[in-house]
Amino acid sequence: MNDLQDFDFVCGLLDKFCADTRVRSVLKKIGSHDLTGWEKWIQVEFAIFLHDHDDVADFCREYEYQLDQRKANRAKAYADFSFRKKGMSKDVKIILEFKANRKLRACIDGMVADWNKIECVRASDDDIRSFWVVGFHGLDGCKPEEILKSVSQMVAEKMSIKLFKNRLKTTAIGKTGFAVTLF
Repeated sequence: MNDLQDFDFVCGLLDKFCADTRVRSVLKKIGSHDLTGWEKWIQVEFAIFLHDHDDVADFCREYEYQLDQRKANRAKAYADFSFRKKGMSKDVKIILEFKANRKLRACIDGMVADWNKIECVRASDDDIRSFWVVGFHGLDGCKPEEILKSVSQMVAEKMSIKLFKNRLKTTAIGKTGFAVTLF
């Protein structure tokens, strides 16, 4: 399995998760009541989803890893999710960081900060096969294609890496008024 296969696997997990009628119903209520602070809720829901998924093994929440203190101002950090696809080497993991914010820019800013945090993992402690940031955000009246263009521009402003189009995806979550972005 390579980076692009990991991306496709994570996309498939997110598509299935976001198709759940209960998740969609709660997201719709979050939007209609203009609620904040729902990131932990979506993480818990996704944790339950991963735990029960037939293709996921060695699932862990709040995965601790050591940071290279030459790059970071602290010794360790935590990733929201660590897991592997069944049949993958047991020595490496897929890492996910979640952000949830109704406002697109705030969500993307948080995703970039998480990406930068993971970039500081100490090389000798690195069992990360691939890592991805996942953002749940409002559509703000935009189509997913328009959001993809905005995300590419926002990330280019804040990061030294260029996102590959085949490793960037935004999908509307039904008629909830929310979308999920992955890079």
